[in-house]
Amino acid sequence: MSFTIVESEMTFGPFSESECFPIEKCPPYTNLGDGVKMVEFVLNRSNSPQEPFLLFVEAKHSSPRPENQMDFSEFISEISEKMINGVSLFFAAILKRHGAREGFLVASMHSIDLSRCKVRCILVIHGHAVEWLPPIQDALRKSLLSMNKTWNFGPNAVVVLNEALAADYPLLRAR
Repeated sequence: MSFTIVESEMTFGPFSESECFPIEKCPPYTNLGDGVKMVEFVLNRSNSPQEPFLLFVEAKHSSPRPENQMDFSEFISEISEKMINGVSLFFAAILKRHGAREGFLVASMHSIDLSRCKVRCILVIHGHAVEWLPPIQDALRKSLLSMNKTWNFGPNAVVVLNEALAADYPLLRAR
């Protein structure tokens, strides 16, 4: 069975239930209450159990221009918080920090080897031109540098895409 996720005027998927974890709807997240921001979903793109690969995906309808420093800084801070919380909560679920993970964590993710897991934090911005993406990606990479270094995710762990690039990834349903 497959499903799609509609967010920020974009339709993500279709994804099989075994590869997509809608983290915003899982009990560990909903039980946290207000004040904890979260990514939209986690996507398992592993080729094999020996090569686990997870995408933490956040979608936005728009983004402020870098020249508007105050709004841009707040935007980057909010996205960073969602990415850090998404990685933290998902890894905590794998490690059973929120009780038994069966029942809310999809089967393909139960036995992910976190010591080998590659991670990519992806921001998809609706309606953005390709040339507007690099300053956002640079700022987000800088903001998430500490998490990336701590977890040893690597230099390409943060990616910012528009709809066309996300469709090529493939994250979005083809039009």
